[in-house]
Amino acid sequence: APDLAEVGMVRDAVWADLTGDGRSELVVVGDWMAPQVFTYAGGKFTKMNTKLNLKPLELVTNIV
Repeated sequence: APDLAEVGMVRDAVWADLTGDGRSELVVVGDWMAPQVFTYAGGKFTKMNTKLNLKPLELVTNIV
């Protein structure tokens, strides 16, 4: 998973259904990085931040 391997220094991660499709996305956060969202399909993780069109604060409030 090249996208996930280069994400940076991860502090925490959580699975959450951000798209409402019944499948959870992986959200990772770290000290020196913006929250990153990945979907898992076809045996690989794919970064999907731009597909969600969420600002970082909206991302946090959608999970909490």
